[in-house]
Amino acid sequence: MKTVSVLSAKDQIEKVIKLLIPVPEKLEIHELLITSEELTLVLASLQSLASCPVCGQETRRLHSTYMRTLQDLPWGSLRLQLHVQVHRFFLPESRL
Repeated sequence: MKTVSVLSAKDQIEKVIKLLIPVPEKLEIHELLITSEELTLVLASLQSLASCPVCGQETRRLHSTYMRTLQDLPWGSLRLQLHVQVHRFFLPESRL
C-alpha cells in the first residue's frame, strides 16, 4: 500500500479536511493519510477532565495517553481508519 498523500493539520488544507470530515469539538485533527486503498485520520483528544464511572468524581490528573485504532465504514471507495490518541486519568485518593 503506497502512500499517495500525507496532509498535516498544519497545512493550509486543514479547513478543507474539516469540511470533508467533521470532527467533534473534543478531538483535534493531526494528520490525514491517503493511499490508493485507505484513508487514515489521526486525531488527538483535547479532553482534560474525566469523571469516574463508579463514583462520578471528576479529575484532571493525567495518568497516560495511548492510541486507539477504529475501523469505520468506507469513505467512497477507500477504507477508513481512525487513529485516536486518548487519555487515561488518575482518580485522586479518597479522603475519608
